[in-house]
Amino acid sequence: MRWIVILCGFIAALSGAAVAQPFAEAYRPAEPPVAAPTGVARTATGRALRIADRLEPPAMLVLWAEWCPVCRAELPEIAAAARRAGVGLVLLSVDTREDAEARTAAFLGAHGMADGEALFDDALSLARALGVTGIPHVALIDGTGRVVGRVSGRMDWRDPAFDAYVHEVLAAD
Repeated sequence: MRWIVILCGFIAALSGAAVAQPFAEAYRPAEPPVAAPTGVARTATGRALRIADRLEPPAMLVLWAEWCPVCRAELPEIAAAARRAGVGLVLLSVDTREDAEARTAAFLGAHGMADGEALFDDALSLARALGVTGIPHVALIDGTGRVVGRVSGRMDWRDPAFDAYVHEVLAAD
């Protein structure tokens, strides 16, 4: 599984110069909507934490890695979109390198996103549960705790269609 994530990261890096897609093209609905993942992630200090303890719907669960150029470009925009929309944001790193914690903390701190503790999916079990095939991957979780859609790869997070979607779908109870 690790080689698949690495290969997807390489492909994402090659497509990094591509133009970000509008929301209507990047969004894929979850058909049918499924419960948000309930597995365990690891904090930077090694503490196990149930992902459900961090998710407060509505939310955006972002799977990413510090080594991924597209992730590095998109993450600040994704965080800004979550703040603008008033939904929770959970960052789940799939970076399995030895120095992942330090690199992740440095990146998040440099971009003003060090508010929450970084989470790591070392075994990639949460990524598998979500059917992730590439990063960045954003699972969109509605107010009832169901994954109702996803975005993989580059997207224009300033697209007004995304804002409308959040208000109409994600925040609906």
